[in-house]
Formats: sequence, structure tokens, C-alpha cells
Amino acid sequence: PLRRGSRHDRSAPATLAARDLRRSVAALVVTASQHRAAAPARIAVYTHLVDVLLYPDEALLESVRSGRLAASIREAASLLPYALEPGAFDAVPADGELALGPHYIRLFDVPAQGTPCPLYGGALGGDRRATMEDLLRFYRHFGLSVVHAEDRDVPDSVPTVLEFLGYLVMREQDSPEAKAGTFRRAQHDVLERHLARWAPIIAARVAKLDPPAFYAASTKLLDDFVRGEAAALAQG
Repeated sequence: PLRRGSRHDRSAPATLAARDLRRSVAALVVTASQHRAAAPARIAVYTHLVDVLLYPDEALLESVRSGRLAASIREAASLLPYALEPGAFDAVPADGELALGPHYIRLFDVPAQGTPCPLYGGALGGDRRATMEDLLRFYRHFGLSVVHAEDRDVPDSVPTVLEFLGYLVMREQDSPEAKAGTFRRAQHDVLERHLARWAPIIAARVAKLDPPAFYAASTKLLDDFVRGEAAALAQG
């Protein structure tokens, strides 16, 4: 998890790929007030994405088996100001971790040189060092740090970036309208520079690796949600 820390400025150029993605969904018309009103649902989706893109523990497996995860994601998706298909999050075999754990390792977490789809954005293309430095500038600007987090919680970890975006939505939700724009612009910048580039790559790679329905749904939800958020934030 992200931790509180010092502040610094942030700056990095927007990417052509992210701008193309934004334009491709620009027809989606969502006002800033509609989007802000959906902050609790947006936070819920970010939180669920963090959970499903970490190694599956018993708490996650129980929420899947009981149907709570699928129901919560469906409810959050229904409250968003744009269409989002939640996917098959109740599709997990009875042996739980024995089924999902090895699939997680096969898809995301084998040694770096052989990982089919690493959940580290800087490893998906481009300059990883520059990517991590840019993300650190974002975290520090908002008083957060990964210095005391777990060893594997590196700046470009997809769950870490999702957690940060959820934090920005919480700050947006809790701020008066005059200050909320700061947090909305930060979300837009992180999505455009980073997650909007990574999400379609992750979804496309995983789709080619014969994933179980749970991880097919997880990575598709990531891509679709990021597209919806990027489009809404681009409009103000």
C-alpha cells in the first residue's frame, strides 16, 4: 500500500497512445458533476480491481464463492455514469486457490524473463525507470510514498497505481468543488500517461493465454473501466 511521505512536483509528457485511446471513447458524454456524484462507485471499482489483481488469498476466494464480489462489482458498475459490463466474477472452481493461484502465477507472476503479462507497467514497454520516476513524483506530490511498503510494491505495480487512483477519487469526493479539479486532473494525467497505455496491453495479452474466466473478466474490467474513466475525465 501507499504510505504518507514528502511532496514534490510532477511532470511528464502525455503519450500518443493514451491520447488516441481518449479520442476513441470521446463520444461518451459525462459531465464532471455526474462523474463526481459517482465517486463512491468509482472507488469501489478501483478497490475491487486491486483485490482481483493481487495473488488470490482466502478472503478473496471466499468473496468469490459466496457471490459477494460479483454482486458488489455489479452494483458499483450500475452506479457509474457510463456503461460497464462487470463480467464473470463468480466463475471460480470449487478448489479455489488450487485453481486460481497457479493461474495467477502462470499469467502474471513467473520470473521476470518469462512473465507472459507482468503487472508492472514499466515492463510493458517504454523506459521503466522513467515510468517509475514519474509515478513517484505523483505519489510524493500528494504526500504518499512506497518506501515502507512491501518489497514487491514498486511504483509501477498495477495494483499500486489503482490504489493511488482510488485515493485521488476519495480526495476528489471529500474536497469542495473549487479544489476537486486538482484531484481530477491528477487522475486524468495518471491514466493518460500510464494506466490507459497498460490496460489494453494487459487485456490483450491475457486473452491470448487461455485464462480462466475470472482473470479474463478481471483484465477486461480493468481495460473497460480505465477507458470509461479516461473519457469522463477528459471532458472536464
